Amino acid sequence: MPDSSAVLMIEVINNIDALYDRAWTHLMVFVVALTGIVGILLPILSQWYQRRAFRIEEAQIRSDLTTHIDLVLKGAVFEERMESIKEEVRIEVESLKTEHRLMLYDLEGKSFMLQGRWHQDRDDYFNAAGDYIRSAKLFLKGQSEINYQALPEAIEFVLSELTQSDIDDELEEDFDELLSVLNKNNENRRYSRDLKSLKKAMQEARSRGTDEVALG
Repeated sequence: MPDSSAVLMIEVINNIDALYDRAWTHLMVFVVALTGIVGILLPILSQWYQRRAFRIEEAQIRSDLTTHIDLVLKGAVFEERMESIKEEVRIEVESLKTEHRLMLYDLEGKSFMLQGRWHQDRDDYFNAAGDYIRSAKLFLKGQSEINYQALPEAIEFVLSELTQSDIDDELEEDFDELLSVLNKNNENRRYSRDLKSLKKAMQEARSRGTDEVALG
């Protein structure tokens, strides 16, 4: 008969071997199951990560684009404002130029008017006529209506003291320029009376003295 201790040892060994067999089987099943799970989860995790990375990149691109648009819009607004400022400055400069030009016309017109009065007081009607005519032109160009108003009558008076021989080409040219300025500014026929009376005064001056020359 076999020794009881030997039989017991063999039985223990068999039990241990069976235990290892079961453990190995369970391990293989676990590995296979884990591989299957990883095979399923890995694509899902990879897709999730790619989507997350895309969303982060998309958000960054949107942020950069928004910043760029803001800068462009700010630049456009700045350029538009600068153009507006330039236009305002140009208008202001033009206004100042116009105001300065009108002021010079007025001052020069007053100078000729005073000079004409000085010549008239000395019975120098020829030079007085030239001064008054130039003064009237300047007042009209300078839009100085108040100062102009006294001149048509003054011009008519000094012309009434002239004869054909007193009138030269320069005086004729100045007189024609005055008529041109009056016609240009004759809105609502405001200068029609002046045009008529001045033309009449000059025509009479041109014809005055011709009878004496004919008789001589």
